[in-house]
Amino acid sequence: MFAAVFKEALRRRGLPLDRVRDHLESYGITLSLATLSYWQSGRSLPEKPQSLRAVDVLEPFLDLPSGTLRSLLRRRPRGWVPQHDPAAVRGVYGEDSDLEKALGDAFPTSTPVCGGWSSTRR
Repeated sequence: MFAAVFKEALRRRGLPLDRVRDHLESYGITLSLATLSYWQSGRSLPEKPQSLRAVDVLEPFLDLPSGTLRSLLRRRPRGWVPQHDPAAVRGVYGEDSDLEKALGDAFPTSTPVCGGWSSTRR
């Protein structure tokens, strides 16, 4: 889900990856275009401290609410998925977006709770 939100935010802002890289470099964060491309395609996710710092710097640059991208990342240990804020994800795409329709039940509208899942779907 991180990749889809990241890619859509880049598209909405009309930002090429080299401009994103340059923005990050202005904050002292050096990432390759390949790394950013892997994030966009879902081939890899930000995990290292510098990459997580980059995600925090990118959210306002991409006009995303604070925590939108970070909430879609796994935290160590692997296999545990952090809670995400469905309202933040909908804030990126809008209510009943094309992405939500395409993903159907896979669209993140539930948040994990102790002992199960809590649905936020109507």
